[in-house]
Amino acid sequence: MMFLLDVNVLLAMRYTDHVHYERVDQWAAQLEAERSRGNVVFATCPITELGFVRVGAGPAGYAPNIDTARDDLQDLKVSEGLLFIPADLHMRHLPPWVRKSAQTTDGYLLALAKSQDGELVTLDAFIPGALLIPDETTGPLSVRQNAGPPEWAAHLASGTPESRGMILR
Repeated sequence: MMFLLDVNVLLAMRYTDHVHYERVDQWAAQLEAERSRGNVVFATCPITELGFVRVGAGPAGYAPNIDTARDDLQDLKVSEGLLFIPADLHMRHLPPWVRKSAQTTDGYLLALAKSQDGELVTLDAFIPGALLIPDETTGPLSVRQNAGPPEWAAHLASGTPESRGMILR
């Protein structure tokens, strides 16, 4: 299985002072055996890499400048053996739930992952169909599917784990 790592996952994976570092570290550790057998691959793409550098060198303060953020990304790619997939999917493949400009990148990343027979892995609870890395509120490792569009908005309002997209735990 190929997991395209969202920007927030990449940042949390690299920076120990990220608020979700332990959450991502625990999740990745649970998959280590499958990764070592080649059954699970973590991936980036141009969009997630650019987002890592932009956020890493931005106000969040993980890296003091663009060059350091770029080096941090390269170190992460090497240490984790991240696969790079091109962002070559046409925009017509956006999921039908993409209705606002703020949803376009999430929708594109989800569609890109699916086009590679993979999954988008995120810490963002509001991406229908993505895999959400669990936290203390979501329990042991499993996969849950959100209701998907158009019902997903009502489920999000409920605040249940099922409302958080697909939850990989």
